Amino acid sequence: MKTIILIILLSSLLGFKPLNQECAKIDIFFLIDMSSSVQGNEKFIGQALESFVDRFDLADDGIRLSITTFSYKSKLLLPLAGDEKQARIIIDDIKHYIAANNTDLYSGMYTVVEELALKSREDVMRIIIVISDGDIDSPQSSMDIINKAHELYDFNICSIFINGDNGNRSFMKEISTNGCYSESSYENLYRMLKELDICI
Repeated sequence: MKTIILIILLSSLLGFKPLNQECAKIDIFFLIDMSSSVQGNEKFIGQALESFVDRFDLADDGIRLSITTFSYKSKLLLPLAGDEKQARIIIDDIKHYIAANNTDLYSGMYTVVEELALKSREDVMRIIIVISDGDIDSPQSSMDIINKAHELYDFNICSIFINGDNGNRSFMKEISTNGCYSESSYENLYRMLKELDICI
């Protein structure tokens, strides 16, 4: 009992919310905008992902993580797994990533849904975390694939809208699960991911 109380107290002091039993097994899919609007902010994305991974003990029988980026095409950088060491290697690479033109969220969502269909567990929570300014190519096509995926699979979408001059806030809100939309700058993204409630 004393050990449990100590864990809860430490979690509270560090700003972490102890996971309830239902949230102890989750498949988490990051879908990250790495288009030209991100240029110069790649390190902030890497730091934010580090702050997120620091919160959990990744494990194949517990919390698993996947990372996909999108610009002119999508790239599955980290296949879904509970491999913390590999996750940190990929995240460190993202800090030195070179952003590219175009914002093909459709391709990115297709990659994520394919990974979800092939590797995700049916008996656990599944969350897609989208980080973007929402200024994407073909928003209607992207919305169509999201709606189709919802018909086939059970998952939530948490969107983090990056404030910018050309952003599409309404699109990011539209794709989000109720209660799972937030806004941030790149500089404060680490704080957002450190506090994001994945038990939705």
